[in-house]
Amino acid sequence: MSTAVRTAARIPGELLDSLAGDRAGESHPTVWSEWLEANGLPDPSAEEWRYTPLDEMAEALFASRPAGSPGIDPATFDAVAPRHGGVRLVFIDGRFSEELSDSPASADLEEPLPPGARVGELCGLQGPHAADAAELLGRWALPQGEDLAPNDGFRALNALGGGDTAVVSISPGVAVGSPIHILHLRSAAAGDDPPTLSQPRTLIDVGSGASCRVIETHLSMGAGFTNATTRIRVGVDGHLHHIRVQDEHHAAHHMGDTVVETHRGAHLESIAVNLGASRSRCGIDLALCGEHATADLSGLSLLSADQRCDTVLGVDHRVPNCTSSQDFRSIVDDRARSSFCGHVLVDHGAAGTDSSQSNRNLLLSRRAQADTRPWLEILADDVKCTHGATVGRIDEDARFYMLSRGIPAEKAESMLIGAFAAEVIDDVEPPALRDTLYARIDELDQGAHS
Repeated sequence: MSTAVRTAARIPGELLDSLAGDRAGESHPTVWSEWLEANGLPDPSAEEWRYTPLDEMAEALFASRPAGSPGIDPATFDAVAPRHGGVRLVFIDGRFSEELSDSPASADLEEPLPPGARVGELCGLQGPHAADAAELLGRWALPQGEDLAPNDGFRALNALGGGDTAVVSISPGVAVGSPIHILHLRSAAAGDDPPTLSQPRTLIDVGSGASCRVIETHLSMGAGFTNATTRIRVGVDGHLHHIRVQDEHHAAHHMGDTVVETHRGAHLESIAVNLGASRSRCGIDLALCGEHATADLSGLSLLSADQRCDTVLGVDHRVPNCTSSQDFRSIVDDRARSSFCGHVLVDHGAAGTDSSQSNRNLLLSRRAQADTRPWLEILADDVKCTHGATVGRIDEDARFYMLSRGIPAEKAESMLIGAFAAEVIDDVEPPALRDTLYARIDELDQGAHS
């Protein structure tokens, strides 16, 4: 698909028809189909898409189709799906699986959800929770054609053919102690069927003064394409701890799009972990919309073989006196390649902004690559903004020091790699998930020594 000049790819009519067919009887698909026919996928020359391997992503997308009959037997599911405590919602190929999900009122849960916390599929919610979620869905997850930017092709595609919507809705003042786990699984193709296409949706709405922890996991069982959207709103003085884990099949392609809105006094802790997929993109757009909001964003990518992962971050300080920090790291082995583009915008009048950005990349192989593009755009006075980026190999001075203390070479390198990742992983909860991540680092480290 490579050409001398890369241009935005147009989506085949056959794929658009198959997606619109699932929404027969609705008026919206026509809007999205027409928009996609006119605009196609994002322009690869756009700054926020320059590192994403769009040609390979488009090829995988065009070869995939929605799964014919979503479903998986419980035994197979239990073999691939982790548990992290608390209530778990399961979506297979974008469709809610009541059989595999926990009932929020189940007596088997370690800590049942308190009154005022509602989780489930959008159509199954009732009362104000459903109304709030539908409003959020209407504004972000299902935009009309005129609300889309020229490079929003994947968002439009999800709007056209997305499946059921996972919803976490926490009423004002409610504190949820145990984590809420949303698990999206894309099944493998059967026989001679084309690779599967899944377009999951997740909505998280934290009310004023409320707090919760949400783990969002994306898995797959074979080649194919996942085009996921996540929309988050944290209300006045609300607190959300959100962990997003992408651990898809080694032949999969993953497009992740997370949009967050925080209000006055809100606090967001976000960790994005990328482990799997052959080609993946982790996009995060954060808007700080109320004064004294704080956001701590971090991420870790573990890449080996010929994996590619593109992390794209946009942080918009729209009002005064907000604080954001970004710490994104990658550990890259073999012929893998990571990339990072982080854009921090301080709008006019957003005095008192405090923002720091860091991107660090550790290369374990001479063939490994890392691209980094920290980017500050400051349109206000009286602000404090810093950024920094590094790309390098294991610190030889630190390695020599450890060897001089009698630590074996492989153990020394393993400790240094673990220390590099620890500042991100040590903030992961619950401990079972944190231990899983450290085990994956050990696997990557062992591969570097084999």
